[in-house]
Amino acid sequence: MRLLIVSDTPSAPSSWGQWTRQLVPRLQTAGHECLVYATTYHGEQMAYQGMNVIGGNGDQRGDLMGDYAIRFKADAILTLKDPYVYNAQTVRSLPVPWIAVVPVDTEPVSALVLEQVNFATARLAIARNGHDLLRQHGVQAHYAPLGVDTTFWAPGDQIAAREALSLPPTAFVAAFVGANQTRPSRKGLAQLLLAWAQFLYRNKDTHPDAVLYLHTRLGPEFGGHDLTAMIKAFGIPDRNWRAVDQVAYQGGYVPREQIRNVYRACDVLVSPSTGEGFNLPLVEAQACGKPGIAMDWTATRDTLWAGWKITREHGELEWEPSGSLRLRAHVNALEYAIGQAATVDDATRAKLSTLAREGALQYEINHVVSTHWVPVLAQIDQLINEGVVQDGLIEHHARTVEPPRENGCHASCVEPQADRGVG
Repeated sequence: MRLLIVSDTPSAPSSWGQWTRQLVPRLQTAGHECLVYATTYHGEQMAYQGMNVIGGNGDQRGDLMGDYAIRFKADAILTLKDPYVYNAQTVRSLPVPWIAVVPVDTEPVSALVLEQVNFATARLAIARNGHDLLRQHGVQAHYAPLGVDTTFWAPGDQIAAREALSLPPTAFVAAFVGANQTRPSRKGLAQLLLAWAQFLYRNKDTHPDAVLYLHTRLGPEFGGHDLTAMIKAFGIPDRNWRAVDQVAYQGGYVPREQIRNVYRACDVLVSPSTGEGFNLPLVEAQACGKPGIAMDWTATRDTLWAGWKITREHGELEWEPSGSLRLRAHVNALEYAIGQAATVDDATRAKLSTLAREGALQYEINHVVSTHWVPVLAQIDQLINEGVVQDGLIEHHARTVEPPRENGCHASCVEPQADRGVG
Protein backbone atom coordinates (compact mmCIF):
# COMPACT_ATOMS: atom_id res chain seq x y z
CA MET A 1 0.00 0.00 0.00
CA ARG A 2 0.91 3.62 -0.39
CA LEU A 3 0.48 4.95 3.13
CA LEU A 4 0.37 8.52 4.36
CA ILE A 5 1.51 8.08 7.96
CA VAL A 6 0.41 10.89 10.26
CA SER A 7 2.34 11.15 13.51
CA ASP A 8 4.93 13.12 15.45
CA THR A 9 8.23 13.87 13.79
CA PRO A 10 10.30 10.66 13.77
CA SER A 11 13.18 12.60 15.31
CA ALA A 12 11.00 13.63 18.28
CA PRO A 13 11.66 12.00 21.68
CA SER A 14 7.95 11.34 22.24
CA SER A 15 6.64 7.78 22.25
CA TRP A 16 4.88 8.41 18.92
CA GLY A 17 8.01 9.89 17.42
CA GLN A 18 10.01 6.86 18.57
CA TRP A 19 7.41 4.42 17.24
CA THR A 20 7.26 6.17 13.87
CA ARG A 21 11.05 5.94 13.64
CA GLN A 22 10.94 2.22 14.42
CA LEU A 23 7.86 1.21 12.42
CA VAL A 24 8.06 3.03 9.10
CA PRO A 25 11.40 1.61 7.85
CA ARG A 26 10.13 -1.90 8.61
CA LEU A 27 6.89 -1.29 6.75
CA GLN A 28 8.93 -0.04 3.81
CA THR A 29 11.04 -3.18 3.92
CA ALA A 30 7.79 -5.17 3.82
CA GLY A 31 6.86 -3.45 0.56
CA HIS A 32 4.76 -0.46 1.62
CA GLU A 33 5.46 2.99 0.18
CA CYS A 34 5.29 5.51 2.99
CA LEU A 35 5.28 9.27 3.37
CA VAL A 36 5.40 10.55 6.95
CA TYR A 37 3.23 13.61 7.52
CA ALA A 38 4.88 14.88 10.70
CA THR A 39 2.43 17.35 12.19
CA THR A 40 5.04 18.58 14.70
CA TYR A 41 7.79 19.13 12.11
CA HIS A 42 8.44 22.63 10.76
CA GLY A 43 10.36 22.73 7.49
CA GLU A 44 10.57 21.48 3.95
CA GLN A 45 10.37 17.82 2.95
CA MET A 46 13.36 15.85 4.13
CA ALA A 47 14.82 12.36 4.18
CA TYR A 48 15.31 11.03 7.70
CA GLN A 49 16.82 7.60 8.36
CA GLY A 50 15.40 6.22 5.12
CA MET A 51 12.00 7.88 5.51
CA ASN A 52 10.46 10.68 3.48
CA VAL A 53 9.10 13.25 5.92
CA ILE A 54 6.96 16.28 5.16
CA GLY A 55 6.19 18.88 7.79
CA GLY A 56 2.81 19.92 9.07
CA ASN A 57 4.12 23.15 10.57
CA GLY A 58 2.05 22.66 13.69
CA ASP A 59 -1.01 21.09 12.04
CA GLN A 60 -1.70 19.10 15.20
CA ARG A 61 -5.34 18.46 14.25
CA GLY A 62 -4.45 16.98 10.88
CA ASP A 63 -6.47 19.48 8.85
CA LEU A 64 -4.28 18.93 5.79
CA MET A 65 -3.82 15.16 5.89
CA GLY A 66 -6.54 14.59 3.31
CA ASP A 67 -4.88 17.03 0.93
CA TYR A 68 -1.50 15.36 1.35
CA ALA A 69 -3.09 11.95 0.86
CA ILE A 70 -4.34 13.14 -2.55
CA ARG A 71 -0.94 14.60 -3.50
CA PHE A 72 0.84 11.41 -2.45
CA LYS A 73 -1.82 9.28 -4.18
CA ALA A 74 -2.13 7.33 -0.95
CA ASP A 75 -4.21 4.17 -0.73
CA ALA A 76 -4.88 4.91 2.94
CA ILE A 77 -4.01 7.21 5.83
CA LEU A 78 -2.49 5.57 8.91
CA THR A 79 -2.57 7.75 12.03
CA LEU A 80 -0.13 6.95 14.83
CA LYS A 81 -1.63 9.14 17.53
CA ASP A 82 -4.80 9.13 19.60
CA PRO A 83 -7.73 9.52 17.19
CA TYR A 84 -9.40 12.25 19.22
CA VAL A 85 -6.58 14.72 18.50
CA TYR A 86 -7.68 15.03 14.87
CA ASN A 87 -10.24 17.46 13.54
CA ALA A 88 -13.62 15.72 13.71
CA GLN A 89 -14.81 17.32 10.48
CA THR A 90 -11.61 16.32 8.69
CA VAL A 91 -11.84 12.62 9.54
CA ARG A 92 -15.48 12.55 8.44
CA SER A 93 -14.57 13.58 4.90
CA LEU A 94 -11.19 12.01 4.17
CA PRO A 95 -10.71 11.15 0.48
CA VAL A 96 -9.09 7.76 1.23
CA PRO A 97 -9.66 5.06 3.89
CA TRP A 98 -8.52 5.94 7.41
CA ILE A 99 -6.64 3.33 9.46
CA ALA A 100 -6.69 4.61 13.04
CA VAL A 101 -4.38 3.44 15.80
CA VAL A 102 -6.54 3.47 18.94
CA PRO A 103 -4.73 3.71 22.28
CA VAL A 104 -7.09 3.16 25.21
CA ASP A 105 -5.82 4.91 28.35
CA THR A 106 -9.06 5.04 30.34
CA GLU A 107 -11.53 2.44 31.57
CA PRO A 108 -14.00 2.13 29.98
CA VAL A 109 -13.14 3.56 26.57
CA SER A 110 -13.85 7.29 26.62
CA ALA A 111 -16.88 8.67 24.80
CA LEU A 112 -14.58 10.96 22.82
CA VAL A 113 -12.59 8.03 21.41
CA LEU A 114 -15.72 6.01 20.67
CA GLU A 115 -17.31 8.86 18.76
CA GLN A 116 -14.21 9.51 16.65
CA VAL A 117 -13.40 5.89 15.71
CA ASN A 118 -16.86 5.51 14.18
CA PHE A 119 -15.40 7.22 11.13
CA ALA A 120 -12.31 5.05 10.78
CA THR A 121 -12.16 2.47 8.01
CA ALA A 122 -10.18 0.13 10.29
CA ARG A 123 -8.90 0.36 13.85
CA LEU A 124 -5.69 -0.97 15.37
CA ALA A 125 -5.62 -1.64 19.12
CA ILE A 126 -2.07 -1.41 20.47
CA ALA A 127 -2.60 -3.28 23.75
CA ARG A 128 -4.54 -6.41 24.73
CA ASN A 129 -6.46 -4.57 27.41
CA GLY A 130 -7.45 -1.85 24.95
CA HIS A 131 -8.50 -4.46 22.38
CA ASP A 132 -10.76 -6.14 24.95
CA LEU A 133 -12.28 -2.83 26.08
CA LEU A 134 -13.05 -1.80 22.50
CA ARG A 135 -14.70 -5.17 21.88
CA GLN A 136 -16.89 -4.66 24.96
CA HIS A 137 -18.28 -1.56 23.23
CA GLY A 138 -18.89 -3.46 20.01
CA VAL A 139 -15.89 -1.92 18.24
CA GLN A 140 -14.21 -4.28 15.79
CA ALA A 141 -10.46 -3.71 15.92
CA HIS A 142 -7.31 -5.50 14.86
CA TYR A 143 -4.59 -6.13 17.42
CA ALA A 144 -1.26 -4.53 16.43
CA PRO A 145 0.87 -3.72 19.49
CA LEU A 146 3.85 -1.44 19.76
CA GLY A 147 7.28 -3.00 20.10
CA VAL A 148 10.83 -2.26 21.24
CA ASP A 149 14.29 -2.97 19.87
CA THR A 150 15.37 -5.55 22.44
CA THR A 151 18.90 -5.65 21.02
CA PHE A 152 19.31 -1.99 22.03
CA TRP A 153 17.10 -1.95 25.11
CA ALA A 154 18.99 -4.71 26.88
CA PRO A 155 20.63 -5.32 30.28
CA GLY A 156 24.01 -3.73 30.86
CA ASP A 157 26.57 -2.71 33.47
CA GLN A 158 24.72 -0.88 36.24
CA ILE A 159 27.85 0.68 37.76
CA ALA A 160 29.01 2.04 34.39
CA ALA A 161 25.53 3.45 33.74
CA ARG A 162 25.54 5.17 37.12
CA GLU A 163 28.97 6.64 36.47
CA ALA A 164 27.70 8.06 33.18
CA LEU A 165 24.81 9.76 35.01
CA SER A 166 26.84 10.78 38.11
CA LEU A 167 24.75 8.58 40.38
CA PRO A 168 26.07 6.90 43.55
CA PRO A 169 27.32 3.37 42.81
CA THR A 170 25.64 1.52 45.67
CA ALA A 171 22.58 3.60 46.60
CA PHE A 172 19.00 2.61 45.88
CA VAL A 173 17.96 4.37 42.66
CA ALA A 174 14.40 4.75 41.35
CA ALA A 175 13.68 6.36 37.99
CA PHE A 176 10.80 8.04 36.21
CA VAL A 177 10.66 8.44 32.42
CA GLY A 178 7.70 10.30 30.97
CA ALA A 179 6.08 13.60 30.09
CA ASN A 180 5.17 16.42 32.46
CA GLN A 181 2.42 18.04 30.40
CA THR A 182 -0.88 18.00 32.31
CA ARG A 183 -2.36 19.29 35.57
CA PRO A 184 -3.29 17.20 37.41
CA SER A 185 -0.50 15.00 36.13
CA ARG A 186 -1.69 12.04 34.03
CA LYS A 187 1.63 10.43 34.92
CA GLY A 188 1.02 10.75 38.67
CA LEU A 189 4.04 13.00 39.27
CA ALA A 190 2.69 14.75 42.37
CA GLN A 191 1.93 11.41 44.03
CA LEU A 192 5.35 10.09 43.04
CA LEU A 193 7.20 13.01 44.62
CA LEU A 194 5.10 12.85 47.78
CA ALA A 195 5.70 9.11 48.04
CA TRP A 196 9.44 9.65 47.51
CA ALA A 197 9.53 12.28 50.25
CA GLN A 198 7.77 9.88 52.63
CA PHE A 199 10.07 7.03 51.67
CA LEU A 200 13.14 9.18 52.42
CA TYR A 201 11.74 10.27 55.79
CA ARG A 202 10.92 6.73 56.91
CA ASN A 203 14.20 5.30 55.59
CA LYS A 204 16.63 8.09 56.43
CA ASP A 205 18.84 5.65 58.34
CA THR A 206 18.73 2.70 55.91
CA HIS A 207 18.68 4.59 52.59
CA PRO A 208 20.18 8.04 53.25
CA ASP A 209 21.64 8.31 49.73
CA ALA A 210 18.66 6.99 47.75
CA VAL A 211 18.11 8.88 44.48
CA LEU A 212 15.06 9.47 42.32
CA TYR A 213 16.11 10.20 38.73
CA LEU A 214 13.60 12.26 36.73
CA HIS A 215 13.80 12.01 32.95
CA THR A 216 11.21 14.68 32.30
CA ARG A 217 10.70 18.42 32.09
CA LEU A 218 10.92 20.03 35.53
CA GLY A 219 9.03 23.22 34.66
CA PRO A 220 5.35 23.92 33.91
CA GLU A 221 5.94 25.41 30.46
CA PHE A 222 3.89 22.80 28.60
CA GLY A 223 1.00 22.59 31.01
CA GLY A 224 2.59 20.33 33.63
CA HIS A 225 3.57 20.85 37.26
CA ASP A 226 6.47 22.93 38.55
CA LEU A 227 8.38 19.90 39.82
CA THR A 228 11.23 21.96 41.26
CA ALA A 229 8.77 23.84 43.46
CA MET A 230 7.16 20.56 44.50
CA ILE A 231 10.50 19.03 45.42
CA LYS A 232 11.32 22.04 47.55
CA ALA A 233 7.88 22.11 49.20
CA PHE A 234 8.03 18.39 50.01
CA GLY A 235 11.46 18.76 51.60
CA ILE A 236 13.36 16.41 49.30
CA PRO A 237 17.09 17.06 49.78
CA ASP A 238 19.21 17.84 46.73
CA ARG A 239 21.28 14.68 47.24
CA ASN A 240 18.17 12.51 46.87
CA TRP A 241 17.10 13.48 43.35
CA ARG A 242 18.58 14.12 39.92
CA ALA A 243 17.11 15.17 36.58
CA VAL A 244 18.01 15.01 32.92
CA ASP A 245 19.76 18.07 31.49
CA GLN A 246 16.83 20.39 30.87
CA VAL A 247 18.26 22.19 27.84
CA ALA A 248 19.02 18.92 26.08
CA TYR A 249 15.61 17.53 27.01
CA GLN A 250 13.78 20.61 25.75
CA GLY A 251 15.80 20.55 22.55
CA GLY A 252 14.92 16.90 21.98
CA TYR A 253 18.51 15.75 21.59
CA VAL A 254 19.01 13.48 24.59
CA PRO A 255 20.64 10.42 22.98
CA ARG A 256 18.91 7.07 23.31
CA GLU A 257 22.05 5.75 24.97
CA GLN A 258 21.50 8.14 27.87
CA ILE A 259 17.91 6.98 28.34
CA ARG A 260 19.17 3.39 28.27
CA ASN A 261 21.65 4.35 30.97
CA VAL A 262 18.72 5.60 33.08
CA TYR A 263 17.09 2.17 32.85
CA ARG A 264 20.33 0.28 33.47
CA ALA A 265 21.30 2.52 36.38
CA CYS A 266 18.04 2.27 38.30
CA ASP A 267 16.78 -0.49 40.56
CA VAL A 268 13.16 0.14 39.61
CA LEU A 269 11.21 2.27 37.14
CA VAL A 270 8.30 4.02 38.86
CA SER A 271 5.46 4.70 36.41
CA PRO A 272 2.30 5.59 38.40
CA SER A 273 0.38 6.79 35.35
CA THR A 274 -3.36 7.17 35.74
CA GLY A 275 -3.84 5.50 32.36
CA GLU A 276 -1.70 4.29 29.46
CA GLY A 277 -2.37 3.21 25.90
CA PHE A 278 0.80 1.08 25.94
CA ASN A 279 3.63 2.61 28.08
CA LEU A 280 6.79 2.26 25.99
CA PRO A 281 9.17 3.35 28.82
CA LEU A 282 7.86 0.57 31.06
CA VAL A 283 8.52 -2.02 28.35
CA GLU A 284 11.93 -0.54 27.52
CA ALA A 285 12.99 -0.62 31.16
CA GLN A 286 11.94 -4.25 31.53
CA ALA A 287 13.81 -5.08 28.31
CA CYS A 288 16.84 -3.72 30.19
CA GLY A 289 16.05 -6.16 33.00
CA LYS A 290 14.52 -3.69 35.45
CA PRO A 291 11.23 -4.23 37.31
CA GLY A 292 8.56 -1.56 37.44
CA ILE A 293 5.92 -0.03 39.67
CA ALA A 294 2.68 0.77 37.87
CA MET A 295 -1.09 0.84 38.21
CA ASP A 296 -3.17 -2.28 37.58
CA TRP A 297 -5.13 -0.24 35.05
CA THR A 298 -5.45 0.05 31.27
CA ALA A 299 -2.43 -1.15 29.26
CA THR A 300 -0.14 -1.63 32.26
CA ARG A 301 -2.34 -4.53 33.31
CA ASP A 302 -0.61 -6.36 30.44
CA THR A 303 2.79 -4.67 30.07
CA LEU A 304 4.18 -5.07 33.60
CA TRP A 305 5.64 -8.54 34.05
CA ALA A 306 8.04 -7.97 36.93
CA GLY A 307 7.53 -5.59 39.82
CA TRP A 308 4.63 -4.20 41.80
CA LYS A 309 1.11 -3.34 40.62
CA ILE A 310 -1.05 -0.94 42.62
CA THR A 311 -4.62 -2.19 42.47
CA ARG A 312 -7.87 -0.23 42.50
CA GLU A 313 -8.34 -0.69 46.22
CA HIS A 314 -5.18 1.36 46.72
CA GLY A 315 -5.99 4.11 44.27
CA GLU A 316 -8.60 6.77 43.65
CA LEU A 317 -10.92 6.69 40.65
CA GLU A 318 -11.15 10.03 38.85
CA TRP A 319 -13.66 11.17 36.27
CA GLU A 320 -12.05 12.01 32.94
CA PRO A 321 -13.79 14.92 31.11
CA SER A 322 -13.63 12.93 27.85
CA GLY A 323 -16.11 10.53 29.42
CA SER A 324 -14.37 7.81 31.41
CA LEU A 325 -12.26 6.97 34.46
CA ARG A 326 -8.62 7.14 35.47
CA LEU A 327 -6.96 5.51 38.48
CA ARG A 328 -4.60 7.58 40.64
CA ALA A 329 -2.35 5.87 43.18
CA HIS A 330 -2.69 6.56 46.88
CA VAL A 331 0.58 8.04 48.08
CA ASN A 332 0.99 5.45 50.86
CA ALA A 333 0.55 2.58 48.39
CA LEU A 334 3.14 4.10 46.09
CA GLU A 335 5.54 4.60 48.98
CA TYR A 336 4.99 0.99 50.07
CA ALA A 337 5.82 -0.28 46.58
CA ILE A 338 9.00 1.83 46.48
CA GLY A 339 9.95 0.44 49.87
CA GLN A 340 9.44 -3.10 48.61
CA ALA A 341 11.67 -2.43 45.62
CA ALA A 342 14.36 -1.01 47.91
CA THR A 343 14.48 -4.05 50.19
CA VAL A 344 14.40 -7.09 47.90
CA ASP A 345 17.34 -9.44 48.24
CA ASP A 346 19.81 -10.18 45.46
CA ALA A 347 18.15 -13.48 44.50
CA THR A 348 14.74 -11.85 44.17
CA ARG A 349 16.20 -8.95 42.23
CA ALA A 350 17.85 -11.36 39.79
CA LYS A 351 14.57 -13.25 39.36
CA LEU A 352 12.68 -10.01 38.71
CA SER A 353 15.28 -9.02 36.14
CA THR A 354 14.84 -12.32 34.30
CA LEU A 355 11.03 -12.06 34.35
CA ALA A 356 11.18 -8.46 33.12
CA ARG A 357 13.41 -9.32 30.20
CA GLU A 358 11.36 -12.39 29.24
CA GLY A 359 8.16 -10.35 29.26
CA ALA A 360 9.62 -7.60 27.10
CA LEU A 361 10.94 -10.07 24.54
CA GLN A 362 7.32 -10.80 23.58
CA TYR A 363 7.29 -7.28 22.12
CA GLU A 364 10.54 -7.51 20.16
CA ILE A 365 9.94 -5.09 17.32
CA ASN A 366 10.74 -7.31 14.34
CA HIS A 367 8.47 -10.01 15.74
CA VAL A 368 5.68 -7.49 16.41
CA VAL A 369 5.85 -5.97 12.92
CA SER A 370 6.06 -9.28 11.05
CA THR A 371 3.47 -11.09 13.19
CA HIS A 372 0.92 -8.31 13.59
CA TRP A 373 1.42 -5.13 11.56
CA VAL A 374 2.29 -6.63 8.18
CA PRO A 375 -0.52 -9.24 8.14
CA VAL A 376 -3.08 -6.75 9.46
CA LEU A 377 -2.23 -4.14 6.84
CA ALA A 378 -2.32 -6.83 4.15
CA GLN A 379 -5.82 -7.83 5.26
CA ILE A 380 -7.00 -4.23 5.22
CA ASP A 381 -5.40 -3.68 1.82
CA GLN A 382 -7.23 -6.72 0.44
CA LEU A 383 -10.57 -5.46 1.71
CA ILE A 384 -9.94 -2.05 0.14
CA ASN A 385 -8.88 -3.60 -3.19
CA GLU A 386 -11.93 -5.86 -3.23
CA GLY A 387 -14.08 -2.77 -2.91
CA VAL A 388 -15.62 -3.85 0.37
CA VAL A 389 -15.96 -0.20 1.25
CA GLN A 390 -19.18 1.68 1.80
CA ASP A 391 -19.32 5.37 2.69
CA GLY A 392 -15.62 5.28 3.55
CA LEU A 393 -15.95 2.34 5.94
CA ILE A 394 -14.95 -1.27 5.44
CA GLU A 395 -18.27 -3.05 5.92
CA HIS A 396 -16.69 -5.74 8.06
CA HIS A 397 -15.74 -3.05 10.56
CA ALA A 398 -18.60 -0.62 10.11
CA ARG A 399 -20.14 -0.80 13.55
CA THR A 400 -21.80 2.15 15.24
CA VAL A 401 -20.59 2.27 18.80
CA GLU A 402 -22.29 3.66 21.86
CA PRO A 403 -20.68 5.98 24.40
CA PRO A 404 -20.33 4.84 28.03
CA ARG A 405 -23.28 4.89 30.39
CA GLU A 406 -24.01 8.18 32.08
CA ASN A 407 -22.02 7.32 35.17
CA GLY A 408 -19.04 6.49 32.96
CA CYS A 409 -18.71 2.98 34.36
CA HIS A 410 -19.48 -0.50 33.13
CA ALA A 411 -19.55 -3.77 35.03
CA SER A 412 -16.17 -4.67 33.59
CA CYS A 413 -14.48 -1.86 35.48
CA VAL A 414 -16.30 -2.08 38.83
CA GLU A 415 -16.02 -5.77 39.62
CA PRO A 416 -13.82 -6.38 42.70
CA GLN A 417 -10.21 -7.29 42.01
CA ALA A 418 -9.19 -10.83 42.90
CA ASP A 419 -5.92 -9.65 44.44
CA ARG A 420 -5.51 -6.93 46.99
CA GLY A 421 -2.91 -4.36 47.78
CA VAL A 422 0.32 -3.90 45.93
CA GLY A 423 0.92 -7.14 44.07
